[in-house]
Amino acid sequence: DEVVTAIVVGEVEVTIARGIPRMMYPNLVVDSVVELEPLTTPHEFAQVTVFEGGVLTTTGTHLILQCQKLQVKKGGLITMTAKGAAGGRAGNEAESTGAAEQGTDGSSGSLPVKASIANSGGGGGGIAHPQFGSTGGGGGGYGTPGKDAQPNRHLASKESPGGEGGKEYGDINLSTLYLGSGGGAGHQYTQGCGGNGGNGGGIIHVCCSKALTIEGSILSDGGTGEDGSEYGSGGGGGSGGSIKLECPKVVNTGTILARGGKGGSNSDLVP
Repeated sequence: DEVVTAIVVGEVEVTIARGIPRMMYPNLVVDSVVELEPLTTPHEFAQVTVFEGGVLTTTGTHLILQCQKLQVKKGGLITMTAKGAAGGRAGNEAESTGAAEQGTDGSSGSLPVKASIANSGGGGGGIAHPQFGSTGGGGGGYGTPGKDAQPNRHLASKESPGGEGGKEYGDINLSTLYLGSGGGAGHQYTQGCGGNGGNGGGIIHVCCSKALTIEGSILSDGGTGEDGSEYGSGGGGGSGGSIKLECPKVVNTGTILARGGKGGSNSDLVP
């Protein structure tokens, strides 16, 4: 039988044991917030159990788990929400378009690791009219195009356009995994601030050799765009990321979601 070293985690961070022979993986028990360090190889465990109140995530953009069994108990959470490509930053036109990243090809059978290659999935930034307000950032795209921000409909502005939604990209078979794209930033007006765009969702890839049981939640949602202030416009929401679960036996009575984030609100309109 396999010899297993148990690690019980009750603190904010967990450090993976080093120097363990390849066939002697530890168990991971999550009962609070656990942020695994980002690795270029999978985090390997014999068994992962996320209890009620436990949150498993990583400080990087992708969470790759390889284990025999994974259990997410009711009230437990694995999340990479808003861990993907960055949203546009307000107040800097050079950075007002949401960032986006493209993944490397995972069809070779190896677990994919993401590459920082820009694509057109990031939402466009808003603009300002010199006299009549500003517009918000567009939503990030991924499996579907991001939503365009509303135009400025003040008659004298001649309907200044809002930020354009990010373009559609991705792989319907998930042989290649991609980060969600960031939403564009909203523009400020003569005073106040526009809202930052929300980050895209990150990547969750789980490979279980025996059993995967989900009673809680696995999420990789896009981040919410920030609201504008003092006539500034809101940022666009980030697109959801990627979730890929591979296991011969899956029992799911919980929630698995990778949704786009909501756009931020505009502040008071110019009269």
